[in-house]
Amino acid sequence: MVNPTHIYPPSTEPGPFNLNRYARVVLHELDDGTFVNASHGSPVPVLNHGDIYVHDGYAYHANFYYASIDGGASVSFLLRTAAGSSVHLTSYIATVSGGPCTVYLFESGTVSSVGTPVVAYNHDRTSTNTSTAVLSGDPAVTGGVEIETHLIPSGHKDGGLSPGTAGGWILKPEEDYYIKLQNDDSSAISAEVEVMFHDKP
Repeated sequence: MVNPTHIYPPSTEPGPFNLNRYARVVLHELDDGTFVNASHGSPVPVLNHGDIYVHDGYAYHANFYYASIDGGASVSFLLRTAAGSSVHLTSYIATVSGGPCTVYLFESGTVSSVGTPVVAYNHDRTSTNTSTAVLSGDPAVTGGVEIETHLIPSGHKDGGLSPGTAGGWILKPEEDYYIKLQNDDSSAISAEVEVMFHDKP
C-alpha cells in the first residue's frame, strides 16, 4: 500500500466542495490499483481504514458456539498468530444466554490441546486471501498475561471489545492469544464468541 500526497491549489469553483485553501489529500492505493481518499476531515467521501482492509481482502471474521457452560466453569477461544504476521484484533464479543460472566483476553498462554479448528471467513467474498492465524474453539489453555477484562452483568447478553473501541490490539507474531469466558453464575449457560481482525502478510 502506498501513500502518495497531492497538494491541490485553491479552487475557484462554487459549492460545498470549494477548497479555498491549499489542501493535503492522502490517497491509499488498493490492491486492484484504484485509489481511495483517506484524508482526515476531507469534504470528499472516504473509506475508513477498516473498510480499506475489507476491500483489500484482509479483514476476517470467525465465531464459535458453546452449547453448555456449567455454573462456575469457563471456556476459551484460541487465536495463534504466525511468524512474520501482522494481525490487528479489532473486536471480540461474547454473547451469552445468562449471566453474570467475565470475558478475559490473555497473551502467551500455555496450550496443551488446540481444540476444535475454526474457519476465519474473509469479508471480501471475491478474495482468495486466507488468514495466517490459527483459530480454535474450546482449547486446553492456561496462564499467560491478562491484558484486558470485561464484565457482562446479569441481564446483559453480550460484552467484550466492541468494534472501534480504543483501536483494538496489534498482536505479536508467533504468539498464542486466547479469550476466556467465565460463567460467574451458578446455572449453566450457552454462549458464542465472535472475533474480527485484519491480517495482512
